[in-house]
Amino acid sequence: KPSPDIYSLALSTLKLDPKRCVVVEDSHIGLQAAKDAGIACVITKSFYTADEDFSRADAVFSNLDADSVSLETLAALLSN
Repeated sequence: KPSPDIYSLALSTLKLDPKRCVVVEDSHIGLQAAKDAGIACVITKSFYTADEDFSRADAVFSNLDADSVSLETLAALLSN
């Protein structure tokens, strides 16, 4: 990271369509890698990365608890 190579490798190895995937990241460089691989990306801010630029994120959450994020929430990102 920030190179998208690891995500591209995962997509090709698993024969996945990037438009049907969602990456969960906590840093700007991870976000950059996911987006450059053509994958939707949600961010969970951490103490260390809270002030980073997440403007390219498809969504930003403070945590991934059930009250904040559901499978329906993530699926909706793929329909955009």
